[in-house]
Amino acid sequence: MKAERCQQVRCGFTLIEVLISVVILATGLVFILQGMQVAVKALDAAVDKTRCALLLQQTLDSVRAAADAGQDLRELAGQGEFDKPYDLYRWQIGVVRVPLSVPAGISGNEADKSGDLYR
Repeated sequence: MKAERCQQVRCGFTLIEVLISVVILATGLVFILQGMQVAVKALDAAVDKTRCALLLQQTLDSVRAAADAGQDLRELAGQGEFDKPYDLYRWQIGVVRVPLSVPAGISGNEADKSGDLYR
């Protein structure tokens, strides 16, 4: 009985309905792909910043090790590039002399103390 009614009424979708559905699906797919592109760019930026922070930490550790070994920090001043595969990153170390004065009575000092601090 249902089959007879479909033949009389012509059940199905019209061409315009199909075209509208395809346009809606294509638009949705474009937005999804744009969202994925933004996510990939954000991931690349996060990876780059993490890599940069790790290289910085490695460089600071080498400076600390040199200071602990008694090396003059002024000798470490300079700039350069990291080895491959990180050759796109550059480093620069600057050493500045800062006069340091500790007033009497602070930290148990009996008299004023002065010296130099390098940063």
